[in-house]
Amino acid sequence: MQMDGQQVLQAMRPGDYATIWLNDGRALEAFIENIDVGTDKIFLLDVQSGEPLQLSLAEVHGVAVDNEESAPETIEQQIKRIPLGEYLMIWGQFPGAISQTAKQGKLKHVDFPNGSLTLYSTTYNHDVWVPIDKITYIDESRTGPGALGPAQSPDWYRRPDGNWYKGDRKYEG
Repeated sequence: MQMDGQQVLQAMRPGDYATIWLNDGRALEAFIENIDVGTDKIFLLDVQSGEPLQLSLAEVHGVAVDNEESAPETIEQQIKRIPLGEYLMIWGQFPGAISQTAKQGKLKHVDFPNGSLTLYSTTYNHDVWVPIDKITYIDESRTGPGALGPAQSPDWYRRPDGNWYKGDRKYEG
């Protein structure tokens, strides 16, 4: 189905990734750089050649915009992708806190209609309620509670001989 110029303009925005079908039968995959409504010109970057192109609206038969690759994942999309039982550290501005806090546990239940999810805290053995609209970041890299590493590494070590050392220097006390 042929699109008119107004439909083409409404379908695209600068920064979009689009497949553009031309009246001569060719199809271009391109990033839209700019649209000049006054001159009916579309400025784009051809994905295959890497070359900048300029088209007039009269040359365009149709457009399909696909921004799934370039659009960042939303919190809701991320939650939908995470399987139940996965350990999470969820950061956000949660009720009762002055600043950002983290809630952690295994994902137990998601309730999109009520805008919340439930984590099971393996540390405290109880459920943790999390309002989805207050989440700012979900860390999926955690496998359980606790710090990723020591807050401070020790300077002095006690060796099997019973003496204390800092590097190769023995403590003479």
